[in-house]
Amino acid sequence: MLPPNYAESAEPGSGAPTLRAALPCQSCSSENRRKFGGEIAIHFRGLKNLDKSHVYVCAELAVCLDCGAAQFVIQEAELRLLCEGERHVPPPIGGRL
Repeated sequence: MLPPNYAESAEPGSGAPTLRAALPCQSCSSENRRKFGGEIAIHFRGLKNLDKSHVYVCAELAVCLDCGAAQFVIQEAELRLLCEGERHVPPPIGGRL
């Protein structure tokens, strides 16, 4: 089941869920949100992981133009890469990112 901030259907031909920018921001409740395309490089934290490759994600971003909060979906293939790489990454001190 998709969270309520996802559209019921995917963009034509993509097969991927899309974000709804029309829903209020989860951080500040503003309705001043817009959709943008984005490219994000996710890296594993810590000096020990400097040799690991970044995971590059192309995603649709829903950005609140009042508080700056952004939300995006990581597709299954990239999510799998993050999960596989995370198995070899020690948890952060204190258990938080």
